[in-house]
This record gives sequence, structure tokens and C-alpha cells, in this order.
Amino acid sequence: MAEGFTPITTQEQFDQAIGERLKRKEAEVRKEYADYDTQKQTITEKESKITELEKTITELNGKISGYEQTIGEKDAKIKGYETDSVKTRIAREMGLSFDAVDLLTGDNEEAIKKSATTLKAFVDSAKGPAPSFEPNGEGSGSGKDAGYKNMIKGMKGEE
Repeated sequence: MAEGFTPITTQEQFDQAIGERLKRKEAEVRKEYADYDTQKQTITEKESKITELEKTITELNGKISGYEQTIGEKDAKIKGYETDSVKTRIAREMGLSFDAVDLLTGDNEEAIKKSATTLKAFVDSAKGPAPSFEPNGEGSGSGKDAGYKNMIKGMKGEE
């Protein structure tokens, strides 16, 4: 054993021997973590801000979806108006009546023109004497159905 060595036998001797070393280490640790409370407070503030921003994002996403729905509805309405305008213009160009606009079909100008041409041909071929119509179902006894009417009257005994 070395001559200058004295063994440590009490706690007080041990504390005195390593006390200075413990004080230096404690100072290093305190220096390293001196801003711990400040950083903890900063993190808490940032987490709070993140929560607030997430809430704002959720609210804005809800508004955006509402706006997208409104825009979709308005786009559909505008498309309907544009289609009606094209139908009216084509009906006027073809010489069809204003009431005929509702009978035209198609989503684009080409399809509407085809529909108008077909309708115009049908209207032109249908021009002729109006068919006779008797609202009470009774006639003078002439015509295609007169024989059947007379037969039914005979069956009923109404001659």
C-alpha cells in the first residue's frame, strides 16, 4: 500500500473527499438544464397554439366544403341556364315555337340541333287537317268507329 493513503471510514470523510467533485458536477448539470423551465413553458405555449390552429383548420375545412357544395349547385344552375339559352336560340333559328323549347333534348349544341331538326321534321309532317274530336263520344254516325258505336247502342237497347 501507498504511504500517504488513509482509508475513509466515515460518511463525513467520504462527503468531504468527493464534495468538491459533486459540487462541480451539480453546477454543470444546473448550467446544462438552466433553461428547462423556459423551454417547458415555450413548448406548452406552442402546443396550445397548435391545438388552436387545428381547431381553426377544422372550422375552415367545414366552411370550404359548404362553399364547394354551393359552388357546385350554382354551376349546375348556370349550366341549366346556358342549355336553356342554347335551346331557345336553336328553336328560334329552326322556326319552332317558344313552347317547343321544352321538347328539345341534349347536353350540348350539337345534340340540341339534332333534336330540333327531328322535332321540326315531325312538326312539318304533322301539318294537315286537325283530327276530328267529339268530347261526348257521340257523332253523326259516320266515320270509322260509327259501326262499333251503333253496335254498343244496340246491345244496351238504346236505339
